[in-house]
Amino acid sequence: MSDLVKFNPSAEEQKLIRNSFAREATDAEFSVLMKVAILRNLNPLLKQIYFVKMKGVWTFQVSIDGLRALAQRTGQYGGQDEPVFAYDDKGQLLSCKVAVYRKDWLKPAVGVAFFKEFSSGQNLWVSKPHVMISKVAEAIALRKAFPEDLSGLYGEEEMEQSAAPARATVIVDDTPTAEPHLKSEPGDWDEESLSAEHIELLISGAQNTEDLLKVAQEANKLPKGQKRDALKAQWNKRWLEVAKK
Repeated sequence: MSDLVKFNPSAEEQKLIRNSFAREATDAEFSVLMKVAILRNLNPLLKQIYFVKMKGVWTFQVSIDGLRALAQRTGQYGGQDEPVFAYDDKGQLLSCKVAVYRKDWLKPAVGVAFFKEFSSGQNLWVSKPHVMISKVAEAIALRKAFPEDLSGLYGEEEMEQSAAPARATVIVDDTPTAEPHLKSEPGDWDEESLSAEHIELLISGAQNTEDLLKVAQEANKLPKGQKRDALKAQWNKRWLEVAKK
C-alpha cells in the first residue's frame, strides 16, 4: 500500500488525455473529470477510467481493470473464482456468476448478471458475449465485496442499455453523525462556479473528508434551491461513508 504510485498527471499529460478522450469537453468539464480520476487514483491512459458524454453531460465510467485495481489497493482482496455460465435448453447464454473473496470474510461476495438485462445486441455483445457478461458479473461482485471503495462506480458493459448517465448513489443510514459542512450562504470564491452535475461527480469521487471539504466550497457557490439541497444530502451521505474508513 505504501508503494502505491499516485496518479498526478503533468500539464502535458493532461493535454494528451484531453485530446485523446475528452476533446469536446469544456475547460470546466475536463477539470472535473480529471479531479475525479485523481481522487480515485485511476489513470485514463491505462484505461482504468473513461470519460464519456451521455445525454449531453460528461461523466465517467470505470473499466473492470480500474475496479480490480481499487479492490487490490484495499489490502483485503483475496482473488476470485472463474466465471460460471448458465444456458437454456437450446444452448443460449442466460447468465454468469462470479465469486470475489475478501481476506476478512468467511464467504465470497457473488455477482450474478443476466445476459438479457445487459446485452445491447451489438458489437462485442455479439462477438464476445461471454467476455462481456462475465465483466458485468465481476463488477457486481467487486462492488458487493468492497462497497466503501467501489460504490457508484459502473463500467461501460453495465451501462450500454441504460439511457441515463452513470451516477453515484450512496445508500447509508440517514441518521446524522456529523455536522453538515455546507454553509447556508455561498462562500466568497474567485473561481467560476461549477455546475451541479459536476459537483455531483466530485462528491462521488471523494475518498476522504478532506476531499469533501474542498467539494463543499464548490457546492456553496450554487444558489439555494432543490439542486443544492439534493447535493447537500448526497454530500452528507458520502461524508458518513468516508468517515467510517
